[in-house]
Amino acid sequence: MQNPRKEIEFPWGEAVIRSRPTMARVAEIETKFGPAPALARRLINMELSISKELLPLLAIMLRGCEDAPKGDAAIMQQAFELGAVGFVAPATLWLVASYQVDEPTEEQPPGN
Repeated sequence: MQNPRKEIEFPWGEAVIRSRPTMARVAEIETKFGPAPALARRLINMELSISKELLPLLAIMLRGCEDAPKGDAAIMQQAFELGAVGFVAPATLWLVASYQVDEPTEEQPPGN
């Protein structure tokens, strides 16, 4: 079954890392940081601690993604070096995408 959750692009230097919300990742984030909508509001308002919240949040979102550094510590270090503020918008979109599903792209036959 194809995952209907939207894939979000995170700029990563000259590359782009794509991540899609999964139930396991969302559960880990909400367990550590609280409800996703509240976390999204805090992100937009720049109210997250960089080292205790934003970078660990990114590590969960990007862990295991193609082209992502291997291991949470490497993700956090490189994200910090790239400039953490650049990840606020895609991280917010990722949280919003965890509540939405993409509309089917295939045309439905008439009568269905």
